[in-house]
Amino acid sequence: MKEVSTGMDPAKFFALFVSTMIALIVAVTIPSQEKVAYDALTPAINGIYEQAQSQINDPQLESSMELVKLSWNLLGFGIWLSGILAPLVIILSFLAKAGLLDGFDFSF
Repeated sequence: MKEVSTGMDPAKFFALFVSTMIALIVAVTIPSQEKVAYDALTPAINGIYEQAQSQINDPQLESSMELVKLSWNLLGFGIWLSGILAPLVIILSFLAKAGLLDGFDFSF
């Protein structure tokens, strides 16, 4: 098996690895403020939406409400996606700083 060399002092590599693992654990286990706020507000937004739907007779206002609901769901998707991408960015950052990506050509 071919040994992969980082060209980095082992003590620096270990410090980088430990700090990356701490950042990764924090990114995965602690929910972001946006996620907490989104989860707390979603039942209220859904309640307002359902109540408004039963009372609105104007088609233009109904389509505006649908757009608000879609925007809220897209916000939730963005928050979810950032929670997925954050650990990947941390790992790629570690690999780049450690020099483990130096042999790869990322041109398209």
